[in-house]
Amino acid sequence: MAVNFDSDKVIVVHFPVGAGGHFLMDCLAISDNILHNKEEFAKAKRKSNWDEQKSLTASRTARLLSKKHKKHIEHRAMSAFGFQCEDDKSVQQKNATSLFNELTNQTKFFFTLMNHDHYENFLHYKNSKNIFITGCEKVCALRDKSEKKNKWWIRTESFLDDFDNKIFFNMDSCFDEVEFFQELKSVFQELKIKMVSKELVERMRLDFVNHVIT
Repeated sequence: MAVNFDSDKVIVVHFPVGAGGHFLMDCLAISDNILHNKEEFAKAKRKSNWDEQKSLTASRTARLLSKKHKKHIEHRAMSAFGFQCEDDKSVQQKNATSLFNELTNQTKFFFTLMNHDHYENFLHYKNSKNIFITGCEKVCALRDKSEKKNKWWIRTESFLDDFDNKIFFNMDSCFDEVEFFQELKSVFQELKIKMVSKELVERMRLDFVNHVIT
């Protein structure tokens, strides 16, 4: 089975280093309709149709490990798929795992890819949904990543017109319970899928704010 680059189930999250992109992908994966990008989670959820509670447990893994070890820990976001955002289309075709090939040819689940600033390597996903984390000044400042964010935005601006189905996300909303829920809800509305439980979103938000940023 070959990669279907025309899949409309691809969600690409574009963000500067330190902006919380992995956290956002894990928030999205609470949904029954969106897979985690950790291989064992994605396969198990696809096979067993996890509910939101079980999906939350998987989504919290990295942040709970960060709390336990008192350092920032995150899963390699695309290790399940055989390539990274630095790899071009030809490398993606060559190295894509069977899981990635299968996901691009199914219509039930959305799944996420991440990109920092290698936009040329994602232009061929013509039907993808593209989330840009543009509101992240406070988060990046707390992580001493403001300079990286500023450089990222200069490059990002030059590519914005090349992408369709754009969604802009304000990660700095994470410091307010109501604002963050509404920000995430707007993404689910764009994806045309059911919003996840407010209680579960709040548990994720508190993990992020209390044990990763501060």
